[in-house]
Amino acid sequence: MVSSRARLVGATLVPLLLLTACSGGRPAVEDVQAGLTASGSHFPVAEQQAECAAKILVASDLSDADLQVVADADPQAELSDEASSTLARAQVQVLADCAV
Repeated sequence: MVSSRARLVGATLVPLLLLTACSGGRPAVEDVQAGLTASGSHFPVAEQQAECAAKILVASDLSDADLQVVADADPQAELSDEASSTLARAQVQVLADCAV
């Protein structure tokens, strides 16, 4: 038989785990890399620069939501107003650091 303490712990952890699963978090470098080379990319780069550029974007100040838009490469999705300046700075860094 399950103790009331175990039920209490389970009742507390299940919603927390569900919330964590739904939040998504920051996209992985691999996901951003795929979005950078996809058709409709918000931040297109050459295939040879994609991994380097993805690392720069993941380390940048882009919000998780804006980074997800880049990773998804959905031309219908919009980036936030704040993303424009961050992407401009990232583009300069990509040109400097990711030259092929």
